[in-house]
Amino acid sequence: MNSYNMKTIISKNLNDYIKSTGRSHVWIMEKAEIPKTTYYKLLNGEGDLEKHIEKIINLFGIDDPFYFHTKDFAPPKSIQEIQAELDLRNLAAANYIAVEDKQEIAAFDETVEILDDFITMIDILKRNKVTLDFDHMKAPIHILNQEIYKENLKE
Repeated sequence: MNSYNMKTIISKNLNDYIKSTGRSHVWIMEKAEIPKTTYYKLLNGEGDLEKHIEKIINLFGIDDPFYFHTKDFAPPKSIQEIQAELDLRNLAAANYIAVEDKQEIAAFDETVEILDDFITMIDILKRNKVTLDFDHMKAPIHILNQEIYKENLKE
């Protein structure tokens, strides 16, 4: 892949990332100590990308130095996406008939928490493009479920 294509990929991914974080350009320039002209060149895929990408990676605490280099880049969830997930919990709670039985309330809270975990797992699998192939597992899925069930009973 030539350097032009790589610079295009990096700048697109960087722009997507910044948009998803909700941070302003001014905030990023100040915190990463990148001059304004250099910063906007960076966003356009111009100049010494590697030098300044490193500053942004450090600013956001990203461990992978090649985080912005992939074609299949998936930016983090935006504040709006996170809020939408929280709204699911609030919507479910609003539609739940109010009860005073503490056991029913605890059961409802646990159900919503399990649903939230399940949605998060599916999102992670989708973002990482994971597919499950149960035909090649050492133990059939129903045996694995029985083992998990037995472990939960012990607790």
